Amino acid sequence: MRLLLVIPQQTIRSKFQNLSSSPVDNSSRTLIVPWIEQQRVLAHSSVRLFIGHGGLNSVGEAIYAHIPIIIVPGFADQLIMAAKIMEAKIG
Repeated sequence: MRLLLVIPQQTIRSKFQNLSSSPVDNSSRTLIVPWIEQQRVLAHSSVRLFIGHGGLNSVGEAIYAHIPIIIVPGFADQLIMAAKIMEAKIG
């Protein structure tokens, strides 16, 4: 099954920043922070999948961590990266 989902990145960002409360519960399985080192997250043993926009750095980090990838491309080279990931069968 192939799925192409195009969501304006700015819309998502502004909606999240304007929320008065967290969009998810504050359970022990949820951590919301303004920034986190992605390589450390991807290397964690509980990570099973990476969903990203298809930027070169993020894709490289997911490949290095041996994590399957789902790409939600927005613009520029992200569409090409999504096609390459499908071709390589790593996402």
